[in-house]
Amino acid sequence: MKLLFLRGQIDERTQKVNRLSESDDVWTHLAAAISDNTKILYAGGSRKVNYTDGINEEWIDNFKHWNTSYVPDVIFARGGFSYYEHVVRRFPSAISVYYGAGTRTFPSHKYYDIILVDDATDVEKGRNKGFNTYLWNKPAAPCFKPTQCQKVFDVCYVANGQQAKIKRIGGCMRLSHQTSPCCTLGISPTTRFQRM
Repeated sequence: MKLLFLRGQIDERTQKVNRLSESDDVWTHLAAAISDNTKILYAGGSRKVNYTDGINEEWIDNFKHWNTSYVPDVIFARGGFSYYEHVVRRFPSAISVYYGAGTRTFPSHKYYDIILVDDATDVEKGRNKGFNTYLWNKPAAPCFKPTQCQKVFDVCYVANGQQAKIKRIGGCMRLSHQTSPCCTLGISPTTRFQRM
């Protein structure tokens, strides 16, 4: 199976790894685990990385004018950006999977075959909008695993406090006022949190 994994625009300078084992990006590892014939396509930049013979990443300036001979069987679109539409429409025979981010829970068009959501209440909302919607639990990159060490924090979560509403971390933030210490990996909304 040939997998095309679409990613949003990030600064290619932040992803200066050249081996899959060095990457802490969950989506890169997920794409590599799904298929050994995978292309991960980022918006913005011009960097190319070949992790293995069949798994590579590429940064391009414009999805609409992407010049490639790669014809995917499956397209996984992470983030829900409107510029993905050009690629999805270009390969109508590919199965297309949408997993939005932030406020883009559902796509703005019906080109996707499958919509993944991480909140059970969104399954029914998606189906009512006419989408083939399924509940999905996000994976974690292999570098995030339990270790035998002394516990430092009672609560630890990954999300920017400024995005508390869309990241649905209100419960963590309320819990943190009842326990200590707390850690957030991201921008902290208060001094109550220790930023790592």
